[in-house]
Amino acid sequence: MMEFGKESFNVLVAPMLLFGSYYLIPKSVFAFLASAVHPIAPTVAWFGLASLGVWLQKSAIQGRDVKGLIRDRRAKTQNCIPFKNDLMSGKTVVVTGGSAGLGLEVAAQLLGLGARVIVTGTPAKDGEAAAKKAVEVERKILDAAIIVMKEDGVSVSERAELASKLHYHSLDLGNFDSISTLTAYIKEAHPSIDILVNNAAVLLPKFTQSKYGPCEDAMFFANAVGVYYLTESLLPFLKGSSGNSPRIINVASGAHIGIAKPAATPTKGQILREEPFVVNEFLQNYESQGDGNTIQKSKTYSSLQIYALSKLVNIFHAQELAARHQTAIVAMSLHPGGVSSSLFRSYVSIPDWLMHSVMPLMMKTPRSGAQTVMYCCLEEGSKLPSGGFYSECAHRPHGLSQVARSEVERTSVMDWVAQRVANIREQQQNSKR
Repeated sequence: MMEFGKESFNVLVAPMLLFGSYYLIPKSVFAFLASAVHPIAPTVAWFGLASLGVWLQKSAIQGRDVKGLIRDRRAKTQNCIPFKNDLMSGKTVVVTGGSAGLGLEVAAQLLGLGARVIVTGTPAKDGEAAAKKAVEVERKILDAAIIVMKEDGVSVSERAELASKLHYHSLDLGNFDSISTLTAYIKEAHPSIDILVNNAAVLLPKFTQSKYGPCEDAMFFANAVGVYYLTESLLPFLKGSSGNSPRIINVASGAHIGIAKPAATPTKGQILREEPFVVNEFLQNYESQGDGNTIQKSKTYSSLQIYALSKLVNIFHAQELAARHQTAIVAMSLHPGGVSSSLFRSYVSIPDWLMHSVMPLMMKTPRSGAQTVMYCCLEEGSKLPSGGFYSECAHRPHGLSQVARSEVERTSVMDWVAQRVANIREQQQNSKR
Protein backbone atom coordinates (compact mmCIF):
# COMPACT_ATOMS: atom_id res chain seq x y z
CA MET A 1 0.00 0.00 0.00
CA MET A 2 1.37 3.40 -0.97
CA GLU A 3 2.36 5.61 1.95
CA PHE A 4 0.42 8.89 2.16
CA GLY A 5 3.20 11.48 2.01
CA LYS A 6 3.69 15.04 0.76
CA GLU A 7 3.66 13.93 -2.89
CA SER A 8 0.35 12.10 -2.46
CA PHE A 9 -1.01 15.16 -0.67
CA ASN A 10 -0.17 17.32 -3.69
CA VAL A 11 -2.01 14.95 -6.05
CA LEU A 12 -5.11 15.20 -3.89
CA VAL A 13 -4.87 18.97 -3.41
CA ALA A 14 -4.72 19.72 -7.14
CA PRO A 15 -8.31 18.71 -8.06
CA MET A 16 -9.63 20.02 -4.73
CA LEU A 17 -8.07 23.40 -5.51
CA LEU A 18 -9.62 23.51 -8.98
CA PHE A 19 -13.17 22.61 -8.02
CA GLY A 20 -13.38 23.52 -4.36
CA SER A 21 -12.02 27.06 -4.63
CA TYR A 22 -15.12 28.12 -6.60
CA TYR A 23 -17.08 27.79 -3.38
CA LEU A 24 -14.36 29.13 -1.09
CA ILE A 25 -13.52 32.43 -2.80
CA PRO A 26 -16.11 35.22 -2.35
CA LYS A 27 -17.91 36.10 -5.58
CA SER A 28 -17.19 39.78 -4.86
CA VAL A 29 -13.52 39.08 -5.61
CA PHE A 30 -14.33 37.95 -9.14
CA ALA A 31 -16.82 40.79 -9.64
CA PHE A 32 -14.05 43.20 -8.65
CA LEU A 33 -11.62 41.54 -11.08
CA ALA A 34 -14.14 41.90 -13.90
CA SER A 35 -14.89 45.59 -13.25
CA ALA A 36 -11.49 46.86 -12.09
CA VAL A 37 -9.12 44.82 -14.21
CA HIS A 38 -10.82 43.33 -17.27
CA PRO A 39 -14.00 41.35 -18.01
CA ILE A 40 -11.97 38.23 -18.76
CA ALA A 41 -9.90 38.52 -15.56
CA PRO A 42 -11.97 35.88 -13.69
CA THR A 43 -11.42 33.45 -16.59
CA VAL A 44 -7.70 34.14 -16.45
CA ALA A 45 -7.79 33.53 -12.69
CA TRP A 46 -9.42 30.13 -13.17
CA PHE A 47 -6.90 29.27 -15.89
CA GLY A 48 -4.19 30.11 -13.36
CA LEU A 49 -5.78 27.73 -10.85
CA ALA A 50 -5.88 25.00 -13.50
CA SER A 51 -2.19 25.58 -14.26
CA LEU A 52 -1.44 25.42 -10.57
CA GLY A 53 -3.20 22.09 -10.32
CA VAL A 54 -1.10 20.70 -13.15
CA TRP A 55 2.03 22.11 -11.50
CA LEU A 56 1.20 20.47 -8.18
CA GLN A 57 0.63 17.10 -9.81
CA LYS A 58 3.84 17.44 -11.82
CA SER A 59 5.77 18.19 -8.63
CA ALA A 60 4.30 15.07 -7.06
CA ILE A 61 5.38 12.95 -10.03
CA GLN A 62 8.88 14.40 -9.74
CA GLY A 63 8.95 13.64 -6.03
CA ARG A 64 9.10 17.28 -4.93
CA ASP A 65 6.83 18.80 -2.33
CA VAL A 66 5.25 22.25 -2.42
CA LYS A 67 7.74 23.71 0.03
CA GLY A 68 10.54 22.66 -2.31
CA LEU A 69 8.90 24.56 -5.16
CA ILE A 70 8.58 27.66 -3.00
CA ARG A 71 12.23 27.44 -1.98
CA ASP A 72 13.17 27.14 -5.65
CA ARG A 73 11.16 30.25 -6.52
CA ARG A 74 12.79 32.21 -3.72
CA ALA A 75 16.28 31.07 -4.74
CA LYS A 76 15.65 32.08 -8.35
CA THR A 77 14.43 35.57 -7.45
CA GLN A 78 16.90 38.06 -8.90
CA ASN A 79 17.56 41.41 -7.24
CA CYS A 80 16.73 44.46 -9.35
CA ILE A 81 19.94 46.13 -8.23
CA PRO A 82 23.09 44.13 -7.34
CA PHE A 83 23.54 44.00 -3.58
CA LYS A 84 26.86 45.11 -2.15
CA ASN A 85 27.87 44.88 1.48
CA ASP A 86 27.44 48.18 3.34
CA LEU A 87 25.51 49.66 0.40
CA MET A 88 23.16 51.30 2.92
CA SER A 89 25.76 51.93 5.61
CA GLY A 90 25.12 55.10 7.61
CA LYS A 91 21.51 55.43 6.45
CA THR A 92 18.40 55.28 8.62
CA VAL A 93 15.19 53.76 7.25
CA VAL A 94 11.69 53.51 8.70
CA VAL A 95 9.62 50.56 7.42
CA THR A 96 6.00 50.35 8.54
CA GLY A 97 4.21 47.03 8.56
CA GLY A 98 7.50 45.20 8.87
CA SER A 99 6.49 42.38 11.20
CA ALA A 100 5.60 39.99 8.36
CA GLY A 101 5.43 39.52 4.62
CA LEU A 102 6.74 42.13 2.22
CA GLY A 103 7.59 44.64 4.96
CA LEU A 104 9.68 42.12 6.88
CA GLU A 105 11.55 41.21 3.69
CA VAL A 106 12.30 44.87 2.91
CA ALA A 107 13.47 45.53 6.48
CA ALA A 108 15.72 42.46 6.41
CA GLN A 109 17.31 43.33 3.08
CA LEU A 110 17.99 46.93 4.12
CA LEU A 111 19.43 45.78 7.45
CA GLY A 112 21.64 43.24 5.71
CA LEU A 113 22.97 46.03 3.48
CA GLY A 114 24.10 48.05 6.50
CA ALA A 115 21.16 50.39 7.20
CA ARG A 116 19.82 51.27 10.62
CA VAL A 117 16.20 50.10 10.44
CA ILE A 118 13.20 51.17 12.50
CA VAL A 119 10.44 48.67 11.81
CA THR A 120 6.85 48.92 13.02
CA GLY A 121 4.13 46.36 13.64
CA THR A 122 0.59 46.34 14.98
CA PRO A 123 0.29 46.74 18.76
CA ALA A 124 -0.17 43.63 20.92
CA LYS A 125 -2.92 43.24 23.52
CA ASP A 126 -0.72 43.86 26.57
CA GLY A 127 2.84 44.65 27.62
CA GLU A 128 3.97 41.03 27.94
CA ALA A 129 2.58 40.11 24.52
CA ALA A 130 4.16 43.23 23.02
CA ALA A 131 7.59 42.29 24.38
CA LYS A 132 7.30 38.76 22.98
CA LYS A 133 6.19 40.08 19.60
CA ALA A 134 9.12 42.52 19.44
CA VAL A 135 11.61 39.73 20.19
CA GLU A 136 10.03 37.41 17.62
CA VAL A 137 9.88 40.03 14.85
CA GLU A 138 13.47 41.12 15.44
CA ARG A 139 14.61 37.49 15.37
CA LYS A 140 12.90 36.86 12.02
CA ILE A 141 14.34 40.03 10.49
CA LEU A 142 17.83 39.25 11.78
CA ASP A 143 17.71 35.70 10.39
CA ALA A 144 16.63 36.98 6.98
CA ALA A 145 19.17 39.84 7.04
CA ILE A 146 22.02 37.43 7.74
CA ILE A 147 21.18 35.55 4.53
CA VAL A 148 21.50 38.83 2.65
CA MET A 149 24.92 39.40 4.19
CA LYS A 150 26.38 35.89 4.10
CA GLU A 151 24.56 32.73 3.12
CA ASP A 152 26.86 30.68 5.33
CA GLY A 153 25.99 32.74 8.42
CA VAL A 154 27.76 35.27 10.61
CA SER A 155 29.66 35.22 13.88
CA VAL A 156 28.06 35.96 17.24
CA SER A 157 29.67 39.40 17.36
CA GLU A 158 28.47 40.21 13.82
CA ARG A 159 24.92 39.20 14.73
CA ALA A 160 25.07 41.39 17.84
CA GLU A 161 26.25 44.34 15.76
CA LEU A 162 23.45 43.73 13.29
CA ALA A 163 20.90 43.53 16.11
CA SER A 164 22.06 46.91 17.43
CA LYS A 165 20.92 48.51 14.16
CA LEU A 166 17.39 47.08 14.34
CA HIS A 167 14.67 48.79 16.35
CA TYR A 168 11.08 47.59 16.64
CA HIS A 169 8.19 49.88 17.61
CA SER A 170 4.45 49.26 17.67
CA LEU A 171 2.22 51.43 15.49
CA ASP A 172 -1.54 51.68 15.00
CA LEU A 173 -2.21 53.85 11.94
CA GLY A 174 -5.83 54.16 13.02
CA ASN A 175 -4.80 55.99 16.18
CA PHE A 176 -3.21 59.45 16.08
CA ASP A 177 -1.85 59.00 19.62
CA SER A 178 0.07 55.91 18.48
CA ILE A 179 1.45 57.84 15.50
CA SER A 180 2.51 60.70 17.78
CA THR A 181 4.24 58.26 20.12
CA LEU A 182 6.28 56.83 17.26
CA THR A 183 7.12 60.32 16.01
CA ALA A 184 8.34 61.34 19.48
CA TYR A 185 10.51 58.21 19.69
CA ILE A 186 12.10 58.91 16.30
CA LYS A 187 12.67 62.55 17.19
CA GLU A 188 14.64 61.55 20.26
CA ALA A 189 16.44 58.42 19.06
CA HIS A 190 16.80 58.88 15.28
CA PRO A 191 16.39 62.57 14.38
CA SER A 192 17.65 62.10 10.82
CA ILE A 193 15.85 59.72 8.44
CA ASP A 194 16.95 58.87 4.92
CA ILE A 195 14.03 56.74 3.74
CA LEU A 196 10.43 56.24 4.85
CA VAL A 197 8.71 53.13 3.46
CA ASN A 198 4.96 53.34 4.02
CA ASN A 199 4.14 49.67 3.65
CA ALA A 200 1.59 49.05 6.43
CA ALA A 201 -2.01 48.56 5.31
CA VAL A 202 -5.15 46.65 6.24
CA LEU A 203 -7.81 44.94 4.12
CA LEU A 204 -11.05 44.29 6.00
CA PRO A 205 -14.04 42.31 4.68
CA LYS A 206 -16.72 44.70 5.95
CA PHE A 207 -17.24 48.15 7.39
CA THR A 208 -15.45 48.59 10.71
CA GLN A 209 -15.87 51.81 12.66
CA SER A 210 -12.76 53.81 13.47
CA LYS A 211 -12.30 55.57 16.79
CA TYR A 212 -12.86 59.00 15.24
CA GLY A 213 -16.45 58.86 14.02
CA PRO A 214 -19.54 56.64 13.71
CA CYS A 215 -19.28 56.49 9.92
CA GLU A 216 -15.48 56.63 9.69
CA ASP A 217 -14.24 53.49 7.96
CA ALA A 218 -11.29 52.06 9.91
CA MET A 219 -9.62 50.59 6.83
CA PHE A 220 -9.72 53.81 4.82
CA PHE A 221 -8.70 55.85 7.86
CA ALA A 222 -5.60 53.73 8.57
CA ASN A 223 -4.50 53.25 4.96
CA ALA A 224 -5.08 56.83 3.82
CA VAL A 225 -5.50 59.32 6.66
CA GLY A 226 -3.17 57.55 9.09
CA VAL A 227 -0.39 57.13 6.51
CA TYR A 228 -0.77 60.80 5.53
CA TYR A 229 -0.52 61.97 9.15
CA LEU A 230 2.51 59.77 9.87
CA THR A 231 4.32 60.99 6.76
CA GLU A 232 3.63 64.65 7.44
CA SER A 233 4.73 64.20 11.08
CA LEU A 234 8.06 62.69 10.00
CA LEU A 235 8.85 65.26 7.30
CA PRO A 236 11.04 67.39 9.64
CA PHE A 237 13.31 64.36 10.20
CA LEU A 238 13.65 63.36 6.55
CA LYS A 239 16.99 64.99 5.85
CA GLY A 240 18.92 62.48 3.79
CA SER A 241 22.67 62.08 3.86
CA SER A 242 25.77 62.20 1.63
CA GLY A 243 24.16 64.66 -0.72
CA ASN A 244 21.21 62.38 -1.46
CA SER A 245 17.64 63.63 -1.13
CA PRO A 246 15.53 61.72 1.40
CA ARG A 247 12.93 59.35 -0.03
CA ILE A 248 9.31 58.60 0.76
CA ILE A 249 8.04 55.35 -0.73
CA ASN A 250 4.31 54.63 -0.60
CA VAL A 251 3.45 51.00 -1.24
CA ALA A 252 0.19 51.48 -3.14
CA SER A 253 -1.54 49.01 -5.45
CA GLY A 254 -2.64 48.47 -9.00
CA ALA A 255 -6.11 48.07 -7.47
CA HIS A 256 -6.45 51.87 -7.58
CA ILE A 257 -7.67 51.55 -11.18
CA GLY A 258 -10.95 50.26 -9.74
CA ILE A 259 -11.86 53.83 -8.78
CA ALA A 260 -13.84 54.78 -11.87
CA LYS A 261 -17.49 55.15 -12.77
CA PRO A 262 -19.32 54.30 -15.97
CA ALA A 263 -20.49 56.92 -18.42
CA ALA A 264 -23.71 54.95 -18.92
CA THR A 265 -25.53 51.89 -17.66
CA PRO A 266 -23.09 49.01 -18.14
CA THR A 267 -23.84 45.94 -20.19
CA LYS A 268 -22.42 42.53 -19.51
CA GLY A 269 -18.70 42.46 -20.28
CA GLN A 270 -18.33 46.23 -20.61
CA ILE A 271 -15.14 47.84 -19.28
CA LEU A 272 -16.14 50.72 -17.02
CA ARG A 273 -13.39 53.28 -17.53
CA GLU A 274 -14.94 55.86 -19.84
CA GLU A 275 -15.43 58.65 -17.32
CA PRO A 276 -13.35 59.57 -14.24
CA PHE A 277 -14.87 58.90 -10.86
CA VAL A 278 -15.32 62.14 -8.93
CA VAL A 279 -13.33 61.07 -5.88
CA ASN A 280 -14.16 64.14 -3.87
CA GLU A 281 -17.87 63.43 -4.34
CA PHE A 282 -17.28 59.93 -2.99
CA LEU A 283 -15.52 61.35 0.06
CA GLN A 284 -18.43 63.69 0.74
CA ASN A 285 -20.83 60.75 0.60
CA TYR A 286 -18.45 58.85 2.84
CA GLU A 287 -18.86 61.55 5.49
CA SER A 288 -22.66 61.65 5.36
CA GLN A 289 -23.85 58.05 5.31
CA GLY A 290 -25.33 58.12 8.80
CA ASP A 291 -24.06 55.65 11.34
CA GLY A 292 -21.94 52.54 11.04
CA ASN A 293 -24.95 50.19 10.97
CA THR A 294 -26.36 52.04 7.97
CA ILE A 295 -23.08 51.71 6.06
CA GLN A 296 -22.59 48.08 6.98
CA LYS A 297 -26.07 47.14 5.74
CA SER A 298 -25.76 49.24 2.60
CA LYS A 299 -25.70 47.19 -0.60
CA THR A 300 -23.48 49.82 -2.22
CA TYR A 301 -20.64 49.44 0.32
CA SER A 302 -17.63 47.60 -1.08
CA SER A 303 -14.57 47.03 1.08
CA LEU A 304 -12.48 46.31 -2.02
CA GLN A 305 -13.47 49.69 -3.45
CA ILE A 306 -12.60 51.39 -0.16
CA TYR A 307 -9.22 49.66 -0.20
CA ALA A 308 -8.66 50.77 -3.80
CA LEU A 309 -9.57 54.35 -2.85
CA SER A 310 -7.10 54.33 0.06
CA LYS A 311 -4.33 53.20 -2.29
CA LEU A 312 -5.28 55.98 -4.71
CA VAL A 313 -4.83 58.46 -1.85
CA ASN A 314 -1.32 57.03 -1.26
CA ILE A 315 -0.52 57.70 -4.92
CA PHE A 316 -1.94 61.21 -4.75
CA HIS A 317 0.07 61.97 -1.60
CA ALA A 318 3.36 60.96 -3.25
CA GLN A 319 2.51 63.20 -6.21
CA GLU A 320 1.57 66.07 -3.91
CA LEU A 321 4.78 65.73 -1.88
CA ALA A 322 6.84 65.77 -5.08
CA ALA A 323 5.09 68.94 -6.27
CA ARG A 324 5.43 70.62 -2.87
CA HIS A 325 9.09 69.81 -2.15
CA GLN A 326 10.50 69.64 -5.69
CA THR A 327 14.04 68.20 -5.43
CA ALA A 328 14.24 68.41 -1.63
CA ILE A 329 12.42 65.08 -1.29
CA VAL A 330 11.98 62.19 -3.71
CA ALA A 331 8.46 60.81 -3.19
CA MET A 332 7.26 57.72 -5.02
CA SER A 333 4.38 55.28 -5.08
CA LEU A 334 4.50 51.73 -6.37
CA HIS A 335 2.63 48.54 -7.13
CA PRO A 336 4.52 45.53 -5.69
CA GLY A 337 2.37 42.99 -7.53
CA GLY A 338 0.14 40.37 -5.98
CA VAL A 339 2.14 39.24 -2.96
CA SER A 340 1.30 36.26 -0.80
CA SER A 341 1.06 37.92 2.61
CA SER A 342 -1.08 38.13 5.73
CA LEU A 343 -2.98 41.08 4.21
CA PHE A 344 -5.47 38.71 2.57
CA ARG A 345 -6.04 36.70 5.75
CA SER A 346 -7.91 39.62 7.28
CA TYR A 347 -10.20 39.77 4.24
CA VAL A 348 -11.01 36.10 3.81
CA SER A 349 -10.29 33.18 6.11
CA ILE A 350 -7.38 31.25 4.62
CA PRO A 351 -6.15 28.04 6.33
CA ASP A 352 -2.50 28.01 7.35
CA TRP A 353 -1.65 25.16 4.99
CA LEU A 354 -3.10 27.10 2.05
CA MET A 355 -1.43 30.36 3.09
CA HIS A 356 2.04 28.84 3.41
CA SER A 357 1.97 26.25 0.63
CA VAL A 358 -0.37 27.02 -2.25
CA MET A 359 -0.70 30.82 -2.07
CA PRO A 360 3.03 31.46 -2.71
CA LEU A 361 2.72 29.46 -5.93
CA MET A 362 -0.19 31.57 -7.17
CA MET A 363 1.30 34.92 -6.16
CA LYS A 364 4.66 36.59 -5.69
CA THR A 365 6.74 35.61 -2.71
CA PRO A 366 7.48 38.48 -0.26
CA ARG A 367 11.07 38.53 -1.52
CA SER A 368 9.91 38.91 -5.12
CA GLY A 369 7.31 41.52 -4.16
CA ALA A 370 9.97 43.49 -2.27
CA GLN A 371 12.08 44.01 -5.39
CA THR A 372 10.36 47.20 -6.60
CA VAL A 373 10.53 48.65 -3.07
CA MET A 374 14.25 47.88 -2.95
CA TYR A 375 14.69 49.41 -6.39
CA CYS A 376 13.15 52.66 -5.12
CA CYS A 377 15.42 52.53 -2.06
CA LEU A 378 18.69 51.76 -3.82
CA GLU A 379 18.56 53.26 -7.31
CA GLU A 380 20.34 56.56 -7.94
CA GLY A 381 18.09 59.51 -7.18
CA SER A 382 18.68 61.03 -10.61
CA LYS A 383 17.04 57.98 -12.18
CA LEU A 384 13.89 58.16 -10.03
CA PRO A 385 11.35 60.79 -11.17
CA SER A 386 9.80 62.19 -7.99
CA GLY A 387 6.06 61.70 -7.84
CA GLY A 388 6.36 58.74 -10.19
CA PHE A 389 4.58 55.41 -10.09
CA TYR A 390 6.76 52.28 -10.15
CA SER A 391 6.23 48.60 -10.83
CA GLU A 392 8.48 45.66 -11.71
CA CYS A 393 11.60 47.69 -10.89
CA ALA A 394 10.88 50.49 -13.32
CA HIS A 395 9.12 53.84 -13.61
CA ARG A 396 5.74 53.05 -15.16
CA PRO A 397 3.58 56.16 -15.53
CA HIS A 398 1.22 54.25 -17.82
CA GLY A 399 0.35 52.03 -14.86
CA LEU A 400 -1.70 54.89 -13.43
CA SER A 401 -5.41 55.15 -14.05
CA GLN A 402 -6.99 58.21 -15.68
CA VAL A 403 -8.17 59.39 -12.27
CA ALA A 404 -4.70 58.99 -10.74
CA ARG A 405 -3.30 61.32 -13.41
CA SER A 406 -5.79 64.10 -12.69
CA GLU A 407 -4.32 67.09 -10.86
CA VAL A 408 -7.83 68.39 -10.12
CA GLU A 409 -8.80 65.11 -8.45
CA ARG A 410 -5.52 65.03 -6.55
CA THR A 411 -5.88 68.57 -5.21
CA SER A 412 -9.45 68.05 -4.01
CA VAL A 413 -8.69 64.71 -2.36
CA MET A 414 -5.54 65.89 -0.60
CA ASP A 415 -7.34 69.00 0.64
CA TRP A 416 -10.02 66.72 2.09
CA VAL A 417 -7.45 64.48 3.84
CA ALA A 418 -5.50 67.45 5.22
CA GLN A 419 -8.71 68.99 6.56
CA ARG A 420 -9.73 65.68 8.16
CA VAL A 421 -6.36 65.51 9.94
CA ALA A 422 -6.66 69.14 11.07
CA ASN A 423 -10.16 68.50 12.48
CA ILE A 424 -9.00 65.50 14.50
CA ARG A 425 -5.95 67.34 15.81
CA GLU A 426 -8.21 70.22 16.89
CA GLN A 427 -10.55 67.79 18.67
CA GLN A 428 -7.58 66.25 20.49
CA GLN A 429 -6.29 69.61 21.62
CA ASN A 430 -9.73 70.72 22.82
CA SER A 431 -10.17 67.50 24.81
CA LYS A 432 -6.92 68.17 26.68
CA ARG A 433 -7.98 71.62 27.83
